[in-house]
Amino acid sequence: MPIFVPGPVSEVAGAYFAREEVVSLSFAAVEVSSALVQEMRFHGMTQQSASDAFDHLSGLVDWLDSRAFTQAAMPMAVSYQHGVYDCHYVAAAQSLRVPLITADKKLARKFADAVPAGIICLYDEITAK
Repeated sequence: MPIFVPGPVSEVAGAYFAREEVVSLSFAAVEVSSALVQEMRFHGMTQQSASDAFDHLSGLVDWLDSRAFTQAAMPMAVSYQHGVYDCHYVAAAQSLRVPLITADKKLARKFADAVPAGIICLYDEITAK
């Protein structure tokens, strides 16, 4: 989750978030908090900075209940032999008709023909714009 940890990557992501409405699944908040704890433990981020970063993110993201996409994600995971966790994101993007921005090139390749064009966008491609 480097896009949520203060630094060069998060600056690019922050500029994108300022222009677009951003939604994510609720369990991503746990990933973000885990990344921030790693920054505190291993890179000297203060508790206050981590708390501020999480609060800032929470103000930018509309958190969606991941359970709403489980019924679509489970068979997708079986059909594509891919992790159900990632399939929740793909199912949400399809259902909401919004882009899924990912740095996972394997996921993007695997689902390229399975979802409408423009649903899965590689992070590198949107930040190059």
